[in-house]
Formats: sequence, structure tokens, C-alpha cells
Amino acid sequence: MGYINNKILDLIGKRLIKGEQKYGHENVLSDGRDFVKESLEEALDCAVYLAARLLEIDEKEKTTNSRCKANITT
Repeated sequence: MGYINNKILDLIGKRLIKGEQKYGHENVLSDGRDFVKESLEEALDCAVYLAARLLEIDEKEKTTNSRCKANITT
């Protein structure tokens, strides 16, 4: 298995450990949460975080490109 896949598995493993520590057991099927609702909420949060980060990256690239173009023309 490659480096990136191992990093992904490591992150998943850490989340599982964190969940077990938080909820006191490994079996998430019996802890009473509504996984459909929670998944939707998490997916929406993820979309917001990703959109914000992508906009931030886009703005930085625009600023960098503007500077580069200004240096070329001067």
C-alpha cells in the first residue's frame, strides 16, 4: 500500500480511537445517535470548510499572479 493510503488509514484509525475514548466503547451502532442526520450535518460542515479554504487559496493565487504580471511588465 502506498504512502498516501497509509496516511489515510492512520487518520481513520486516530478518529476511531478518539471516538472510542469519547463514547467509552467501540460499538457506535448502539450509542443512540442518528447517523443519517449527523452525517448530513458533518457533510454540510465539510462543504463550508472546503469552500472557505478553496476561496482563500484562489484569492492568494490571484494576488500572486497579479504580482507576477506586474513584475513582468515593469
